[in-house]
Amino acid sequence: MPQTYFTADTHFGHTNVIRFCNRPFADAEEMDEAMIANWNAVVGPKDDVFHLGDFAVRCDPKKMVNIFRRLNGRKHLIIGNHDSGATIALAWSSQPAHYREISVEKQRIILLHYGMRVWNGMRYGALQLFGHSHGRLPCCRASLDVGVDSWGYTPVTLAAARERLALFEPANLEVDPAGPGGALGVPLPRPPVEHPSEEWLLELHEAWSGLCSGQLGSEDAVRQVGLTSVEELAAAAERAGLPSWDRFDSIHDEARGR
Repeated sequence: MPQTYFTADTHFGHTNVIRFCNRPFADAEEMDEAMIANWNAVVGPKDDVFHLGDFAVRCDPKKMVNIFRRLNGRKHLIIGNHDSGATIALAWSSQPAHYREISVEKQRIILLHYGMRVWNGMRYGALQLFGHSHGRLPCCRASLDVGVDSWGYTPVTLAAARERLALFEPANLEVDPAGPGGALGVPLPRPPVEHPSEEWLLELHEAWSGLCSGQLGSEDAVRQVGLTSVEELAAAAERAGLPSWDRFDSIHDEARGR
């Protein structure tokens, strides 16, 4: 019987993610081959795989197509902040989308690249699966990171996801109006973040360099670091002490409609 799998944040072709996320690979080629092997070890040709974003990053388009063709199953994309037009144009089995609601084994599931605090149907048992955070965002009773950094670089079934969700504390009225058995678990304490992480600063450097060298468009550069405008990106680059390129002036004016 065909199975349904979930995964995210493979970052095929992305050398820097090895350093960002402390992945146990020597280079991007070794990482890609390991993830392809892991994928095909569990996913069959008739299985469905929902990829929750960031399929490939800075990957040669021809290489990306080859990787995609080697992966078993009917593949579906939930678009992430790193998914380029070339990624979206791959031969996905359904139209790529930023958000989807599906039902698997009579379980309602909300799919988004990002973790959510509230979602449709959460009071009635809907689960929310996400990626993006590479295992660093605390999960809760009904919201789970299915990215490869949390699952041994392998797609995961709903049954396995449920087993991990069951490890979280039961819901309480202070954080979840649904009460015991509801969606959210007891929130975990998190230390205050006073300075940007080293990973984010490296992403900022990549985005700023790509923008000012013309390798990235303004929308892609802004999306890569999770900001909302090219002005915010410029301000962040200035605060980080990155050099200012003359080319940014024209990009800045264009972004503001001048």
